[in-house]
Amino acid sequence: MNSVPTEFYEEVFTTSSQQRLANYAGPVSGKFGSVANRCWTKVYQKGILLIDGKNQDSVFFDSRGNRYTSEEGFCQKYRHLTNLCFTADDQIPPIDKKFVKKFLSEPGKHSLQLYSTIDNAWIEEFASWKKLAHVELKILCDDNVLKLLRKLLDLKQLTELYLEFSDQDSIDLACDFLKQDQFRFLSFREFSKEQLMAIWQIDSKQLSKKTIWWKGQVHLHGKHFTRVVRSFTDTIDYESSDRIVRYFNPDGTSEMNKEAFMAGVTKSIVTFL
Repeated sequence: MNSVPTEFYEEVFTTSSQQRLANYAGPVSGKFGSVANRCWTKVYQKGILLIDGKNQDSVFFDSRGNRYTSEEGFCQKYRHLTNLCFTADDQIPPIDKKFVKKFLSEPGKHSLQLYSTIDNAWIEEFASWKKLAHVELKILCDDNVLKLLRKLLDLKQLTELYLEFSDQDSIDLACDFLKQDQFRFLSFREFSKEQLMAIWQIDSKQLSKKTIWWKGQVHLHGKHFTRVVRSFTDTIDYESSDRIVRYFNPDGTSEMNKEAFMAGVTKSIVTFL
């Protein structure tokens, strides 16, 4: 692996749909591990707040989630994501073409957080963004939001989808995204049996290399998970031949037994191999 160009590894770690890949690869020896460690310390994101159609603020986050008000000290080469946070208190604002043009010139993948609904003009605008790879919905999916998701589904470019709230229509669409080759990460904030059953009914080959995340403790492993790994104090992994289940407890310690650890789980994650 040491013969692979450093530039290739940097591209992998700075464009990965799951930023923690660099952190997990860090302990690996040789060039692969050293580049992973370097990228983990340098990768960052930019967030742009658009309120009522006006650019109100910009913030920056490093790979550990620390917040900065300036880009000083960061290198744009390592910007993993540029995120637009869209919210409107009253009426849906018109599109500021000058702002949009500037946003689309920002480096890294583009991400959209919706805190309020949109109209047809914004649907067409967002659907035209060639680098839009992540969408996070902080609202219930009304007809317009569902229309945007269907357009993005047809474009086959989305790699990550986060649903703060979910109903059957949004669950069905989320499962359709899971079937697409480029899609990698689906997150449900709230868990329901219907969500899990809908996912389990998808052909296992279509779920290969996909990750689904739920808030809180969701029992995702069974007797066929024969290997248990404790790589970090805040995680427990259960591994089978076709998937890895990870439980995250931010207060976890190496002294905790499994029962105590699981009682404090805040995230449940399954990755299909």
